[in-house]
Amino acid sequence: MQRKTQYPVLAVSSALALALGGCGGGDTTTTTTTPPTAASVTVSPSLGKFSQGTPVRVLTLPGAVLGTGTIDANGTAGVSIGTHTGPYVVEVVGNGTATYFDEATGTDVVFPNGATLTAVAPAGTTTVGVTPLSDAAKRQLEAVAGGLTAASSTNIQQANATIAAAFGLGDVLTPPTLVGKTSAGTLKDSSADRYALVLAGIANSGAPGVAAHDIAKFLARDMADGKLDGVALPTDTAPLTGVVIGDFINNFNTKLRKAANDFADDATKERVNNEVVVINPIPTPVDTSLGAGIAAARKLLRDVRVSASLADAQLHLTGVGLSDAVKKVNDVGRLSLEHFHMLNKGFDFLRDLRAENTTGAVQNPNRDNRWEKEFASGGALVMRCRSDVASAKAVAEVKCTYANGQGRNPASATEWSRFAFTVKQGAADGLASWDAYKEFSSDGSYDTPNYTKRPFGTDQDGTLSYRKSGAAETLIAKGDMPYGMLVEDKQAFDVTLSRTELVDNSGKISGTGSVVGAVTRTVGDKTAKLEMLDGSHLSFRESDEMAYGTLKVKATVGHHVVNGDLSLGDPVVLPATGIFTGSIAVANTTVIDVAAKVVRKAIDAANGLDAGTVALSAKVPTESGAVVEMSIGMEREQAGVDTVKVSASDKLGDRVVILGATLVNGELADTATISNPDGVTITLTRNAARKFVGKVKKGEQEVGDVLDDKVNFKDGLTESLG
Repeated sequence: MQRKTQYPVLAVSSALALALGGCGGGDTTTTTTTPPTAASVTVSPSLGKFSQGTPVRVLTLPGAVLGTGTIDANGTAGVSIGTHTGPYVVEVVGNGTATYFDEATGTDVVFPNGATLTAVAPAGTTTVGVTPLSDAAKRQLEAVAGGLTAASSTNIQQANATIAAAFGLGDVLTPPTLVGKTSAGTLKDSSADRYALVLAGIANSGAPGVAAHDIAKFLARDMADGKLDGVALPTDTAPLTGVVIGDFINNFNTKLRKAANDFADDATKERVNNEVVVINPIPTPVDTSLGAGIAAARKLLRDVRVSASLADAQLHLTGVGLSDAVKKVNDVGRLSLEHFHMLNKGFDFLRDLRAENTTGAVQNPNRDNRWEKEFASGGALVMRCRSDVASAKAVAEVKCTYANGQGRNPASATEWSRFAFTVKQGAADGLASWDAYKEFSSDGSYDTPNYTKRPFGTDQDGTLSYRKSGAAETLIAKGDMPYGMLVEDKQAFDVTLSRTELVDNSGKISGTGSVVGAVTRTVGDKTAKLEMLDGSHLSFRESDEMAYGTLKVKATVGHHVVNGDLSLGDPVVLPATGIFTGSIAVANTTVIDVAAKVVRKAIDAANGLDAGTVALSAKVPTESGAVVEMSIGMEREQAGVDTVKVSASDKLGDRVVILGATLVNGELADTATISNPDGVTITLTRNAARKFVGKVKKGEQEVGDVLDDKVNFKDGLTESLG
């Protein structure tokens, strides 16, 4: 009886994270703009957290006191301003005993007697962050024509937003998270926490021994003219000291990363360490009517860049590196198990001829009436086998050849080549050995003098054993077979297949069984190993040479080790489903949880473009310990047509990026979208020069456009998209 079982192939899907790069960033918190009839202002000052009892006062723009208060244990103060409805100034005042936490030194520093840290708030604002940046905005308002007294709420909003934009923020009046001695590892990715990290970065940017309150004075004096250039107003003749402005601008990312390492949680450390924040030393005045939408869009772009950085730095473990590993494992599974299947067929042919079962075989009169038979290899290949003698009962060996084609030999592109092996009868009917080799021909005829035979390994490259007891049968294969045409490129089998046959009334054979063992591919000093472990169960169907079931697999390629369960649905009964759940260990340290599901809805046998869906999710720990959650979905609606809809997302802490696109032959077909849960959407297409063009929206509000891979926001600022 000819065995027609096709052995299973390991298939594991992987995906890259988003891959856009660039620089810049932004964030936002909007302020209340409806003037109250009676007001209490909540003040959150930060050079680091201020001590309890620090005086705070609120004044009109001309300087009349509206109310006073002191900082409480939480670092904030509530100040009543009565029925005042206009803009106002907030001052935090040094009294000789007040202190603040200096993020650069990790110590409490005295806020000098008479020193002030200020903010100017538009009418109706009820929560105010008072920081070095709000202090710089106040100094700018004082320097313009008419001075602070003449400033309108619109002027104030614009000044605050412009200073914020220079540091990649949305609004300097956003109350920052207050950083103190117990803040290590607490900051996340909120607007308030990000503001706190920027302030900590500023505190780290002074010359040695320069405290945060002196750096605040420097920034306020320097930016009074609207520029961060180390030059004060002409009327300000005292030297600007304590900060080297070139170093401040060029090294700010380094200072920000130090702040994140000191005070942020793991996910935020990862984000900050992989993003680029560019200080804009000459900020363009911001149109505050679009400020919230623009800031939200900048945050999305920043998150996209973090995704790109993580893809380059850490997620290559599930991207490029893992893709390479999976390809090798898949190749090992595909061709090695296919070769195992072919060895089985050759062995079957030998046994059947010796038992004088010649079903499906023919005698070739041109080859001394030797018996010949063709077999499907289980894939696209056809294997041809022939006996050594004409008498079936006297056959001692069969020779099988397959993979005949031109250009298979990398040393000779025009040469014809093929794989071959002989199966030789062993000492008993259930035993055999095989010898593999390679054949080359100058014209494809494989006749002397065109023929060259190259050995592979030894005269006996492997052994086969077969035993049967009733309906139960076991096949064991151990040894080597060539993988490619190079001598050192081989695969090693140590596989045991056990199954129980079932024969229906029409004589068709099916069965259930198990497969255990390992297949190892070796190229030089590199190996890729696929193990099928105890508990791997399969069902077989002879009529269409199919196998399906559940495999417990372990695959090792370089530093990658894949462990998990692979469920193979019946590939003929559509929809056919394959599911992998497990983990991937990298260098014995990083463990990535993976779940993949492939559903085949329609089969295209001609070119393999089957219709169906692929879903992959992974949880990837990064070097800092933060976990990136990734997912990707792909769908091909029509078999044979290479149009694939793709959706993807990745999440790190509070940062979420979502991608949608349609690909044709691997290229962007029409419009791709990048979005986040905040309602920001970037739509992209490629122009004739293959540059990205598109629109940036927050909800229905258009806040910018994309031209030649650059994002042009309506506040006049431009950022690189990729």
